[in-house]
Amino acid sequence: MRKGMSDGMKKLLPLFLAVSAMVVAAQIAKQSSPPEQPIPYSHKLHAGELDLKCNYCHLNSDPGERDGFPDHFDMHGMSFGQ
Repeated sequence: MRKGMSDGMKKLLPLFLAVSAMVVAAQIAKQSSPPEQPIPYSHKLHAGELDLKCNYCHLNSDPGERDGFPDHFDMHGMSFGQ
């Protein structure tokens, strides 16, 4: 019996590793991307500088969850939702 990898397998290994790394990187980027905002809004301003807490606007404000947007929300005199 032969031990080790064949020459063909040795040539394919770097390609396999590169493709695997790209797939993993794409999944990580997809998970860490913030969701698209339905309206122009700056979390940096409101949650950062103004120190508003997540549950001020969001119903489900557990870290790591997709908080969503309330059905009806009045912000600066502008109504959003139904």
